[in-house]
Amino acid sequence: MKVREGFKLTEIGEIPKEWEVDKLENLVDKITDGTHSTPNYQDEGIPFLRVTDIQKNNIDWNNVKYISQEEHLELIKRCNPEKGDILYSKNGTIGIAKIIDWDREFSIFVSLCLIKIKKEKSKINNVFLSYFLNSEKCMKQIKLRAKQGTVTNLHLEEIRELDIPIPPLSEQQKIADILSTVDEQIENVDKLIEKTKELKKGLMQRLLTKGIVHKEFKKTEIGVIPKEWEVKKLGELAEIYKGKKPKRMFKYIQEDVKRYITMEDTEVYYTDDKTCVECSKDDVIILWDGSQAGIVLTELEGYIASTMALLKFINKERNVNKYYYYYLAKKQTYIQNLTAGTGIPHVQKDIIENLLIPIPTISEQQKITDILSSVDDQLEEYQAKKEKLEILKKGLMQKLLTGKIRVKC
Repeated sequence: MKVREGFKLTEIGEIPKEWEVDKLENLVDKITDGTHSTPNYQDEGIPFLRVTDIQKNNIDWNNVKYISQEEHLELIKRCNPEKGDILYSKNGTIGIAKIIDWDREFSIFVSLCLIKIKKEKSKINNVFLSYFLNSEKCMKQIKLRAKQGTVTNLHLEEIRELDIPIPPLSEQQKIADILSTVDEQIENVDKLIEKTKELKKGLMQRLLTKGIVHKEFKKTEIGVIPKEWEVKKLGELAEIYKGKKPKRMFKYIQEDVKRYITMEDTEVYYTDDKTCVECSKDDVIILWDGSQAGIVLTELEGYIASTMALLKFINKERNVNKYYYYYLAKKQTYIQNLTAGTGIPHVQKDIIENLLIPIPTISEQQKITDILSSVDDQLEEYQAKKEKLEILKKGLMQKLLTGKIRVKC
């Protein structure tokens, strides 16, 4: 294999000549894991972290488990996590690294590995190391070492043996700064997404029960609503058509075919079977069977699967489909909680047909829809921005952590 000029071939592939490679255990003070015994949980005390607690950007301290101060003091004799160290998931969802960037005391379960960073004369920057541990390059090492296709557990010895690239410390810092800047941008977009979701939730609650600028209200079976509004059963407003499996399906687009819509995103299929139930983008779809039964969708186009149902609203002169989509989305948890079935959950048709719906005038339905749609548009814009940043980060990690792109120090 021909090695590019200025590079050398190592255990982890081509890296710049000035870089080194060493085992993780040689670069840090200690690699250990949390307690192997389930502790005695209590309502308050010292936080006790598990794999599920480090899977998001920020730890939700309101939803962690707690142990007593006495048990914590006993646990940290063997495994004492401190600010600047790295937590690394080793059971269940593996290969997630998180720097401890907080001051509060805590203990960890066996599912987490603690990588203690050297306080002095360290050859590795902890932020750079955490990015490498989170990289595809590192995950590839883990999979190659594994004795099975799907890796669900990592042993401490396997973690200690991980090969780590070591650029000069100044270059490590620069790489860490660049990737941290992208992460900050992703986090800022995440905050905007959460704020916009909260805004939408508040608007849905107000607009779908109080409407727009009403002064007079009345009591009904579903609560207080504007005086001008009606209340009807969903079965009076729409007909329900259950999807079906087509006689034939194709993997590629052909003449006179449409997409066959399922909730499985592994493969896309098309069909020309016109006996199937067809939906357009403004139709309302309910997932009828399966673990996601009760979820409400719109903006789909094609033939729906047998696990879905189409709501076809009867009087289009008096009904704006998307208004009903938003109302049913608001009631989604209620619908999901009423799914039935000892095996595969499914929506009960009579519950859907008897669901009471508040009905504004068609002009107000449209105004409510326009307001909520504009918030959805903003959400989509933020989601698209986040996806672009995540793609940028992935590309930078692949190139910066292997030296394919060098940074000036």
